[in-house]
Parts: sequence; C-alpha cells; structure tokens
Amino acid sequence: IHGCLGQVFFVLVTCLAVSLSGWYPRWPRRAGDIGGAHWVFLGTALVFGQLILGLWMRHQHAGLAIPDLPLAYGQWWPKTDPESLLRYASRREGVDAITSLQIHMHLFHRINAILAVSTILLAFRSSRVHAKGHPLKILGTAWLHLVSVQFALGLFTVFTDRAADVATAHVAVGSMTLAVGCWFCWAVGLHQGTILGDSRSLSDSGLPETPVVP
Repeated sequence: IHGCLGQVFFVLVTCLAVSLSGWYPRWPRRAGDIGGAHWVFLGTALVFGQLILGLWMRHQHAGLAIPDLPLAYGQWWPKTDPESLLRYASRREGVDAITSLQIHMHLFHRINAILAVSTILLAFRSSRVHAKGHPLKILGTAWLHLVSVQFALGLFTVFTDRAADVATAHVAVGSMTLAVGCWFCWAVGLHQGTILGDSRSLSDSGLPETPVVP
C-alpha cells in the first residue's frame, strides 16, 4: 500500500506541475484526435498493474525467483512441486528456499510486461496520425521510448543478478512511464470531453452534429 500510494502521489504532483507549466496542450480540437484512446487507458492500467506486481515481488523477496531468460529454469512454465522447488533453490547461491508463489509472481510480471509494451506500441501507432509537434504525438513517442528503456532495464536486472544501480533505475523509469501514461490519459480524456461537449451544444441548438474543425 505504501508503494502504491507513493506512485499515485508522484503522478498527482507531476500532473499538477505539467498543468501549471504552460506546456499543457491547448490545441484545436478535432474528433479524429481521440482515435485509439482505449489503448492509452489500457496501457496505463497495465503499467500501474506492473508496478504493483513489482512492489509485491520486492516485499516477497521474489525479485530473482527465476534467474534465467527467456525460459524459467529451462522451461516455459516451470514445475512448482516441492521436489522441483528444492532443486531450484539448490542451484541458487545464498538462497535457502523458493516458493511457488514467488515463481508465479515473477512469471506474471514477465507476461504483464509484454502486454504493457504491446499496448503502448498500439497507442503510439494511433498517435502517429498527428502532425509533427502535436502534443498527443509527443506523448505517444515519449511513452514508447520510456517503456522500451524500462523493458531493457528489466532484462538487465535479471542478467546483472539485480545490481543495485540497475534495479534502482528500473524503479525510477517505471514511475516515469506511469506518469507519462497518466498525462496521456488526462490529455485524451479532457480532449474527448471537449469534443462530446461541442457535439451536445450543436445538438441542443438544432444544428447538425459535425466534428469541430480548426
């Protein structure tokens, strides 16, 4: 709970800073600008879920429950019977025991990472329709770059046996990835509200409902 509240507080502070910075997007609204919004919201939810899994893994001491990639103890889905768990622990120096919960948490963390990266890639593709310099395109590009760095840091966390500097960078970039995703959701959500509000106003006035064109 402490870790999740810390992430939420960080996101709120950064959103407040962005909204007061003068950079916050104030561009002409068009109905086409909100295409692919569902990927933005889904990607942000997956990133937040990924951070929760990471925090849970840390408190369960499961950061290196599976020390190899891309397989897990030479299997796509390792066995978790008592005999196999004892064999896994004997292969790890300084590890007395490994539980099935730790292994499953690590596997779900890997699976969710792939889902998050794939969803953010789809959100990026939907943002490419905008002109160069458009705020939604900037957010989509920044988000994809951050999650790519985050994915690479996750791999290096395993390859370096959870080196302190790599693991710390992994946590920090994860927070930034969540923050940019929330900015993206905020921008798209407010943008969508503006489009829908303009449409209702036209409907109430008896005029045909047409997109707002700059």
